[in-house]
Amino acid sequence: MSYRSQIKCPKCRREVTIIVDERIKKDAATNPLGLASIVIPHGDHAIVVYIDSKGHIQNIRYFMAFSKDFAVTKYRETTIKRDLLFDVVNISSLKLSIPKLNLIIKAIIEEKDYYIIGRTPNLILELSFNSLDNGVYVANWMPLLIKAFDRSLPYLNTNSIIELIRWLDRRIYTYPSPLCELIMYFILSSRSLKIKIVPEIFNLYLKKLASTHPLNTNERMMQILALNGRILAEIFKPLEGYDEKLIASIASLYMRGVIETEVVT
Repeated sequence: MSYRSQIKCPKCRREVTIIVDERIKKDAATNPLGLASIVIPHGDHAIVVYIDSKGHIQNIRYFMAFSKDFAVTKYRETTIKRDLLFDVVNISSLKLSIPKLNLIIKAIIEEKDYYIIGRTPNLILELSFNSLDNGVYVANWMPLLIKAFDRSLPYLNTNSIIELIRWLDRRIYTYPSPLCELIMYFILSSRSLKIKIVPEIFNLYLKKLASTHPLNTNERMMQILALNGRILAEIFKPLEGYDEKLIASIASLYMRGVIETEVVT
């Protein structure tokens, strides 16, 4: 059973009709947040409507949107080749404008006229999707993605952006985990940073580990020590895609201060 509902756009205050059907309610019921989202192109912006499993509207937000010809033409441009992104299915194109570096980095898989855009003082990020449908949590992803890009600005290069596009593409229909900002930072910086073990914190961590997991202490110690001095890209390179457990482990150790990162020289 479906029903129509009139909503008011929080940006331009115009009324829009949405249709809430059983598929939307089912998507909300199976999502960890208990919500599904409907994204509606609306002129120079997009409306994001959040629906719960009973079909009730829980929140309405908007994001600015621009056509594909929106660009700062004075910038130098670098285009990521299409064949490098053959496995990307959800994101159709990306454009990152970096005023500080006088550079635009573009990745185009399929031509689209519709973008969600995010801005900070240091960059402009435009994302286009193959489908703006239920489960695309643009409102949740965009601020974290912008923050991660901005934080990693000194280390940005084409390879790290390709890896980020692939990683994000596989997770665009799920709500970001608490570690996602740090994980994206690692990926963006993976070609420019290397792991450094902090001896004092490592010894404290080792003692705690020995008290809780005495049988695995030696094996775990060797695994952590093997990371010392290695570039993040080298750690991830042997894996098919990215192993979430490994990234989560590195991020967890980073947050505990057991490991640090330093710029590759």
